Amino acid sequence: MKMIKEHTQHVFLHDNLLDDDYFQEVSTYAHNLRLIAIDGIDRSPLWRIAGKPAFPDCSRQTYVWTDNVAGRKSLEGIDDISVFPTGSVLDKLIERIHEVAILSGLLGEPGKDWAGTVSRFYRYSLGSAVNWHRDSVLYTGAFICYLSTSWDQDWGGHLLCKDEGALDGKFFHPEPNRLILIKTPYPHSVTPITCPPEVARISFTGFFVKPEKVAQMVNQLRKDYE
Repeated sequence: MKMIKEHTQHVFLHDNLLDDDYFQEVSTYAHNLRLIAIDGIDRSPLWRIAGKPAFPDCSRQTYVWTDNVAGRKSLEGIDDISVFPTGSVLDKLIERIHEVAILSGLLGEPGKDWAGTVSRFYRYSLGSAVNWHRDSVLYTGAFICYLSTSWDQDWGGHLLCKDEGALDGKFFHPEPNRLILIKTPYPHSVTPITCPPEVARISFTGFFVKPEKVAQMVNQLRKDYE
């Protein structure tokens, strides 16, 4: 289960994140979720390719891990926010992501460099993509955990990363059961999905929140959901 494939200055890649049975359980859970069109909640230009909408679907539910007592108390009881431990099949997944983040050292120390995570499920269907961007200043880094049970290399949905101003970069295949950590503010994007209509790129994606930005993050979540 513990197989690290690549570690660079900005990206940490870990394959076979979960054992086979648990990966199948989480993947089934994700595929059965009722997700909503992101254009109903976020009209950012990130979700437009060449001027055309390229929206994925996402879970209305946001999953939050924080040890900040005031932050937890403020978010608990909001219907569309699940504060860890959620009591669901996802708790082991969230714990595993945090464990790898700590072991990687890419994002620094928990408590000092990041105070927790906020995350959602995303489903990229035919035509959806993400433009080049840097993640918000609220975050130390981001993670993507790929939950599709299979993915052909010709179906698109590859994660692209490159240094600012560089002509060349690296791409990462959305391999099932793969976790990728990205350190901000590293530019990245997702290539358009070209898979068959009945297939989708499913991921559990989130951000590591800076300790000094917890209050701002909590206020933003409350504003979004209340």
